[in-house]
Amino acid sequence: MTRFIVFLFLLVSCSLAAQDGAAGPRVPEERPHILWLTMEDTSPQFIGAYGNPYVHTPNIDRLAREGVRFTRAFAPAPVCAIARNAMITGVNPDKLGTGNHRSNYPIPDFIRGFPAYLRDVGYYTTNNAKTDYNTSRAKALIAASWDESSNKAGWWDRAPGQPFFSVFNFNESHQSRTMTHPRAWYEEHVLGQLPDSLVTRAGELEVPPVYRSSPEMREHLARLYNSINYADLKMGQLLDRLEADGLRDSTIIFVYADHGEAMPGGKATASGLGYRVPFLVWFPEAYRHLSPWETGSVSQELLSFLDLGPTVVSLGGGEVPDYMDGRAVLGPHRTPAPEYIYAGRNRLDETPDLARSVTDGRYLYTRNFLPRFPPQKPQKYADVSDIVRTIRADGRADRLDSLQRRILSPQPRKTLYDLEADPWELHNLADSPAHADRVKRMRRALEDHILAVRDVHFLPEVALAGLEMPYTWRLDTLAYPLAAGLSTALLDPARPAAAEQLRRDLMSREPLVRYRAAVALGQDSLSPPTAAALRAVLDDPHPSVAIAAAGGLLRYGVPDEGAAELLGHYALGKEPYRALSALQEIQYAGAARRSFLPVLREKLRQLEDDPGEDENLAYNLRSSVETTLFLLGEGELSY
Repeated sequence: MTRFIVFLFLLVSCSLAAQDGAAGPRVPEERPHILWLTMEDTSPQFIGAYGNPYVHTPNIDRLAREGVRFTRAFAPAPVCAIARNAMITGVNPDKLGTGNHRSNYPIPDFIRGFPAYLRDVGYYTTNNAKTDYNTSRAKALIAASWDESSNKAGWWDRAPGQPFFSVFNFNESHQSRTMTHPRAWYEEHVLGQLPDSLVTRAGELEVPPVYRSSPEMREHLARLYNSINYADLKMGQLLDRLEADGLRDSTIIFVYADHGEAMPGGKATASGLGYRVPFLVWFPEAYRHLSPWETGSVSQELLSFLDLGPTVVSLGGGEVPDYMDGRAVLGPHRTPAPEYIYAGRNRLDETPDLARSVTDGRYLYTRNFLPRFPPQKPQKYADVSDIVRTIRADGRADRLDSLQRRILSPQPRKTLYDLEADPWELHNLADSPAHADRVKRMRRALEDHILAVRDVHFLPEVALAGLEMPYTWRLDTLAYPLAAGLSTALLDPARPAAAEQLRRDLMSREPLVRYRAAVALGQDSLSPPTAAALRAVLDDPHPSVAIAAAGGLLRYGVPDEGAAELLGHYALGKEPYRALSALQEIQYAGAARRSFLPVLREKLRQLEDDPGEDENLAYNLRSSVETTLFLLGEGELSY
């Protein structure tokens, strides 16, 4: 009997020692806990571990010293909602039709949020707290993915001994903090929360060459740095809680940003500064065997956000579904890195765009299909900020050099940047003879990828929004002649032979080809034959073709009452995506946009009376109108 009592006492003691926070040596769980620390809107060159001497990120830097630092990690889009959709689904946004910012399109029911596959094998999953999943199935994804998703969620409510996967989003470095909120808000809620030892001061900074060096710009950049400093401070507080709960030695920690830096020329642009992110993984001693890399090492392995779901499911012992496009970077199902990964920029808030990029980790090749629109497009959320107003004021006063003016100027049709030798992307190598073979290979890879995934965003958004299921519809080659549409979109109207082909394509039987021809012709100054060809399609049965043609005519100063009347008609129409496309053309109509003042004011009144059911669409429509009025000196912007 005495032996049985002693045995029972030892059994209970061992069990208690294995529970979280118990005294004595920690016995690792059979499967690792996994913690994600997600910074908002941050590029690698603004982190101490990546070589920046002006920032104060001691917690991230420590994890980098003790873990693995990746130098070639990329988001699939330079904005949060699209990148987060790719993370939670593991599927390329170009296939799902989720590439437009804060859109609300359906995705197939068989696509689950990847944390659901961890729940299947017993993990407790929490999200604190962003669920910007960019699809009409967001609620279903949330329900399947998370045991709890709220600003109170964390590992602390799991069952004793249960493995956890917990995500925390650190908004302290978000664009709202770095540039958009009023200065007084920043001073109270960011700067006022930092101890003096963690404050970056304007006088200490070196201004990147893409900006004019001025006292105002130094203050703007100091604000950005201090927002990152504050995010690191908050991370440290959470890591202290992990330590206090006795979980540090059984938890694999990921640190990354959801896309590039929230500064002009970064977030919202098809650039390395928009796509590339800091990415770190820290392994406790018990799970270092799961890492292919040594402690404190730097990896140049290519990594995409599409890899994150498969990687975490693999680490947790779950089953990675076949529909996911990424690979497991860690765990038993690890596979080799691909030669290239892909990214893109579509509509963001009210701003139009279509750009596609490919990278091998070092070089980034981008094809801009709307090159007449500058990198820093008029956008209410950005134009309300002091930093953008400073840049625009310097531009009007002719205080910017040719490099600094690029952000406000039309973009090249194609770019190639060496992100390692030239992290600020100063030198476009796309036409360099020394890089001709590389450009050819990467261009071919990008075009092949667009066709292979059947990229559905070459449709006008009004058509995409009307599809029952973009993911499956895109596979119908008769309904969606993407190869022909892409061939047209790739033509350069500045080349006489290409312009002639584009004019012929305006008469195609295929609406997609006509639309892409009208868009392409509107990206270059118009010859008389081109102007005549665009006038001829103002009565096209597909309004998207006519709207693109009207915009091209007015943008290049071709007087046409029919074009102006058509844009005004659709801007005031009830179809919101078509109205948005007309308002976008009005915003870029050059000298002609002042003639639309009555239309813009009427649209504001219309939105006040009936904003519509979709809050994001209503915001985009209103923002487009308000920003155009602001640029015309006929209104003010407020956050």
